[in-house]
Amino acid sequence: MNIVRLGLEISLAFSSYGCSSIGRVVVSKTTGWGFEPLRPCKNVIMNAVFQYFRDSYKELVHRVTWPSWTSLELSAVNVILATIGLSLLLFGMDKLLLLLLDFIY
Repeated sequence: MNIVRLGLEISLAFSSYGCSSIGRVVVSKTTGWGFEPLRPCKNVIMNAVFQYFRDSYKELVHRVTWPSWTSLELSAVNVILATIGLSLLLFGMDKLLLLLLDFIY
């Protein structure tokens, strides 16, 4: 909202971002064109980064369903057993191929 009195235009944009001055003199070049003073640039990238972290925190704390401790223990035991089993299988296949190739050559 702008107020024009005695040739002085005063902007009442108290809640607007970064208004450099509260008033300016109306001149013939800017009166008819609806000239508004330039506002400084907002740091859009940093606001987006902070908003991303806020949303991530909110999602991790309030929306994620975390597994129970016993379920985590069972999953860890399954992973350890599968790793040991696959490593023994690969070790056996490697030794078998080594014996086969030693027999051939």
